[in-house]
Amino acid sequence: MDIEAVDSYRYLGVHLNNRLDWTHNSDALYRKGQSRLYLLRRLRSFGVEGPLLKKFYDSVVASAIFYGVVCWGGSISAGDRKRLNRVIRRASSVLGCPLDPVEVVELELRAQVGLFVELNGHLPEHMDGHQHVHVLPEVREVFAKVVSDLRIPYTRVPVEPGLYSCPWIPAHLHKFYKQVEKDALDAIPVFRRHGIRWPDVYLGLTTMGQNMSIPSLHRALSYALAANPSSSTSSSVQGSHQPVVTAELMVHPGYPSHPKEGGCGEGPDDFSQSADRQHELSVLKDPSVLALYCQERVQLCAFRDL
Repeated sequence: MDIEAVDSYRYLGVHLNNRLDWTHNSDALYRKGQSRLYLLRRLRSFGVEGPLLKKFYDSVVASAIFYGVVCWGGSISAGDRKRLNRVIRRASSVLGCPLDPVEVVELELRAQVGLFVELNGHLPEHMDGHQHVHVLPEVREVFAKVVSDLRIPYTRVPVEPGLYSCPWIPAHLHKFYKQVEKDALDAIPVFRRHGIRWPDVYLGLTTMGQNMSIPSLHRALSYALAANPSSSTSSSVQGSHQPVVTAELMVHPGYPSHPKEGGCGEGPDDFSQSADRQHELSVLKDPSVLALYCQERVQLCAFRDL
């Protein structure tokens, strides 16, 4: 199979290039921020008042500038950060109020937790990242600091037993999963240093989307239960003499997204729009799953119960 080498590639709305820097992505964010800043100015010229202007900034301008900040926030160049901050300062001048600059991933993480608390009235018991970005080298240190500071006890370490015995997983996904696993293993010392815990076993990569079925769940659970907690990546049961294995099953139950609704500033991705989420929902609602849990002596619980 011929593979074409390209200078840059856009994945889930984030621009990557062959120099492994964020210049192309920063250029795209800057241009989009500038075009939306023009709309903000026009709204002010029409007499739109402050609170509505701020809401427009948060939902239209800031969502463009900060898109994917968890990935690039800690590693863009000083020049790129200065350019993006220039757009924010101009928006601040239009609004007549101070705005958060583009500095580090920490701003975005704390903002997301703050919104969670506002909506739910309490801190989350568990925090991780979309596409496992929380274990990336540029993210994990800041992520661990924020989680530790806020006393959020649990995270996810995506290292799945049995991952290498799944020939049905496409090669490109297998390569991605292997990199996720490497980053996760490298993140473990960081998480331990900050006193963050995680379940003994993680599973869900091998049962994602159309790969989810009663047999595949049974297979994944068998690998999970066979894993030895004393030699696993977990920190949650250290010191415990009870033969209990805690496991996190990653699932995505739901319905296909509308092409123009949802997402993170760029609309929903292909997986969100596919029938895979509804397929997972159907499998998880099947009484056979509960029968499987009973057979394997699996007890469902929340992170606050661990």
